[in-house]
Amino acid sequence: MKITEKNSDIIITDFNNFDIVKTFECGQCFRWQQLEDGYYIGIINGKITKVKQSNNEIIFKNSDLKYFNSVLKPYFDLDRNYQKINDEIKNLDFIGKACKYSDGIRILKQDPWEALISFIISQNNNIPRIKKIITRLCESFGTKIIDGYFAFPTLNQLENVTIEDLAILKCGFRDKYIIDAIQKVKNKEIILNDLYEMPIEEAKAKLMTIKGVGKKVADCTLLYGFGRTECFPVDTWIKKTMVKHFPNGLPKITSEYLGIVQQYIFYYAREVAE
Repeated sequence: MKITEKNSDIIITDFNNFDIVKTFECGQCFRWQQLEDGYYIGIINGKITKVKQSNNEIIFKNSDLKYFNSVLKPYFDLDRNYQKINDEIKNLDFIGKACKYSDGIRILKQDPWEALISFIISQNNNIPRIKKIITRLCESFGTKIIDGYFAFPTLNQLENVTIEDLAILKCGFRDKYIIDAIQKVKNKEIILNDLYEMPIEEAKAKLMTIKGVGKKVADCTLLYGFGRTECFPVDTWIKKTMVKHFPNGLPKITSEYLGIVQQYIFYYAREVAE
């Protein structure tokens, strides 16, 4: 991977296993939007980020090496050797096909608080509606960055909201779960930073003390918000695939990066529906 700073942009060339479209459209995130000029626009750490993949280049608009190395590299998981992972699983039945189809997806390391609330909103929901609810949440309670774009609201901005306040989101039964998550984090019954190193089953159990948070939401939060790739979220697509192709469980070789394998399987199953 070659990284160049040019005209206030960061340009990546000579890369592999990195596809911006697949990464943003594979179901792991809800706040990246593609613009007419081909750029995706999103907000990382309260800052607008624009990125586009074109002509064997990935361009991060209005960025510099310091920001790239400190923020964008970890966010896009660019220090992980995905080629090594893919080489180990590419010959496995079904997983190999999913790996080939999904090549380029990287697990985004999103903000833990945003991941928790977003995946609470995501349960029993479809992606367009999830995005609309999260957009209303940000516009109603987050900090305006530029016209039309708001940061995800912090715990401090949400700590006193009520069920009545959340009615504007039109999120249905999920409002009670959001309130409970806010209160448990506010009262330090759950300390998010502790979940990075906590034994994985203990971390899941801690998140599942929040009303409405089951194993899938806990797994998604830990995978996409904390980089805990030992998690394997199971939704309808994964459940069907497991029954059909892996009735005796996944091959042991996948145990070190279950979350990445899960994302490959999910994306392949959803797009190809084999």
